[in-house]
Amino acid sequence: LIPGTLYNITISPEVDHIPGDPSSTTQYTRPSNVSNIDVSTSTTAATLSWQNFDDASPTYSYCLLIEKVGNSSNATQVVTGIGITNATVTE
Repeated sequence: LIPGTLYNITISPEVDHIPGDPSSTTQYTRPSNVSNIDVSTSTTAATLSWQNFDDASPTYSYCLLIEKVGNSSNATQVVTGIGITNATVTE
């Protein structure tokens, strides 16, 4: 299977070569992990970039969660646009 791809899944019961009624669903496979994460910081901002080599990665958006160590209640979340593999955070 290809990571991040939508599949149709159909299952049919069978006994003595007599098929029952099939049932179907659709399901995405999980995307692969990102790699080559790069972080550049200044005194007030962090610019992050990463790569994802899945064939389907141009269709992904990414959710970044940035939290100060010891203070997870004050986390910053950023969601990228589709196909965007970088973000700058100033909060």
